[in-house]
Amino acid sequence: NTFKTSISTTKRSRNTADLIHKLEAIRFDNGPEFISGAMWAWARRHSIRLAYIQPGKPQQNAYVERFNRTLRHEYLEMNEFRTLDDARRLAEEWLWTYNNERPNMAIGGITPTMRFKEWKGSRR
Repeated sequence: NTFKTSISTTKRSRNTADLIHKLEAIRFDNGPEFISGAMWAWARRHSIRLAYIQPGKPQQNAYVERFNRTLRHEYLEMNEFRTLDDARRLAEEWLWTYNNERPNMAIGGITPTMRFKEWKGSRR
């Protein structure tokens, strides 16, 4: 299991690094987790522009708001966490299902992984 996890982690890190190099901007709300100096420094190092929505206008970040609602209803409200490791394991399982098995009607009834592969193919 440790071997499988380290392969998965390595693959995920490589995919994340590929994605970071293609990002131009990240849009988010004005929550305290997104106004830190560390976040600004990270974005600057990667030449990524940070774009904030206008206060009181969550529709400007509708995809994230939708994801947050789905996360609350399908993960947080449906599980009981006894330990932090338990929460992490269940989160990873839920996120894998969300990205790989659960069709998303906002992107044409396909999974986010399928959409990302389409996008990646169109960028070549």
